[in-house]
Amino acid sequence: MAVVDTVGAGDAGLLHNLRHPDRPLQAHLHAALAAGSAACLQAGATPLPPAAMHQLFELLEGEVS
Repeated sequence: MAVVDTVGAGDAGLLHNLRHPDRPLQAHLHAALAAGSAACLQAGATPLPPAAMHQLFELLEGEVS
């Protein structure tokens, strides 16, 4: 995956994920990383593709065992 644009790679993913208080802190951080990474895969400040965020989140969660 190549970085296209870094606009929109801020804190929105972390803030959105805090709606899931049952998740551990590490999952919140993984969700923020996934959202920021997904934002960098597209040009401009457009809504993040949920499928890309979910795929990156699952990848990060799978690496932590």
